[in-house]
Parts: sequence; C-alpha cells; structure tokens
Amino acid sequence: MPFMSALQGNDRLIVLSGCVDLIGFFLLYLLYVIFRKREHPTQPNLVRKNLGRMFLLAISAQIYTGIFLGLVHHFFPVAYQDYESSIQSVHCDKLPFLVELVVIVVIAPLFEEMCFRVFCFDLLRDGWSVWVSACISGVCFGVFHGNAVQGVYAFLCGVLIGYIYEYNGGWLGSYSFHLFYNFNNYLIVYLVKIPYGKIVYVILGIVSMFMLPVILGYLIKNDKKKMRDE
Repeated sequence: MPFMSALQGNDRLIVLSGCVDLIGFFLLYLLYVIFRKREHPTQPNLVRKNLGRMFLLAISAQIYTGIFLGLVHHFFPVAYQDYESSIQSVHCDKLPFLVELVVIVVIAPLFEEMCFRVFCFDLLRDGWSVWVSACISGVCFGVFHGNAVQGVYAFLCGVLIGYIYEYNGGWLGSYSFHLFYNFNNYLIVYLVKIPYGKIVYVILGIVSMFMLPVILGYLIKNDKKKMRDE
C-alpha cells in the first residue's frame, strides 16, 4: 500500500495497529455470534443513565493509575524506564495528533472489549462466577499490554471493567468506561502542562481517593437491589 509505505516509525505502527484492531474486532464479533452460548444483551438505557458516573469513575481510575506510576518511578526506576519506552511507541511522529487519538481512544477499546469482555469474559462466565471470570480475563488483559508495569494496572482495570460489563450495560457500558479511561490519560497529560494544572491535578487526586469507592459502592448497591428485584 503506497500510503503505508510512506509512513515511518511510530506513524506506521499506529496506523497498522488501528487497522489490525478494526479487523480483529469484526472477526471476534463474528466468532462470538457463531459460538456464543450465553446471551448478554447490551442495555443502552442503563449506559446512558450511568454515562456521567462512568466518566467520573474513569477519571478516578486514571488518577489512581498516576499514583501507582509515581510509586513505580520512585521505587522501581528501571521498570518505569521500560514502561516509558513502551508508551513512547504509541505516539505519532508526524501524523496529526487526531489520528493517534482516534486509534488509542476509539479503535483500540473496540477490539480489546470485544476480545477480553465480550469473547473471553463471556466464555468464562459459562462456568465461573463474575469475579473469577473478571480476574482471569483481567490477567489476560494485563499480559496483552506487554510490560510488567502496564500489566499490573491493566489487570486491575480489567477486573473493574469485567464488573461493569456484567452489571452496567454489557458491551456498551464496558466500552464507554474504557474509552473514557484512555481519553482521560490525554486529558490529564494536557492538564498538568497548563497554568495551575498541577494544582488541579493534586485536588483531583485527593477527590479521587474518595470518588472511586463512592461511585463503585453506589453501582454495587444498585446492582444488588436490581438482582433482588429480579
């Protein structure tokens, strides 16, 4: 392809990754439709109702990730350098930033949610509990990211997303959280570069210490009530 041959370095990697993710998404969806045993319909109304909470939950999770990365940077500098090298490979060299944003924020979660929640998690749920399925699919999700540091927080996010998938809107719910989580990474990076941005980040960090457990508690309480009503 002339377009691909004209790309260099990270630009080629990002475009290729986006294309592979889109193809993988459609192939996995086709396999799931053919072989699925467990119906798990999406719930658009529930997703719309919880959209604001998903955004706040994603901000909180991203802040916790930043705290974790800060600890890794302080106590395990070599591991952090490996993580930084891996992250640099997903940033555009010459292509418009919008291309990177679309691939990382919109397209990558499509494939990953189809692979690790709709396909992997649902197959596990045929014989295992929610939390066992979330943990196993979370381990797979962590390993998929390719380095130890990212693998740890990807595992924790994977467990959380598995819970969201099961009880808060199915695939649309888990995808919306994943999209918000990836988007908030860019939002926070931009935030700390503007005047007083670091102060806002610290305030967000303090608020997030309480916001994540509060929102999770609210969702779990509602889910238990919904299960009792059913």
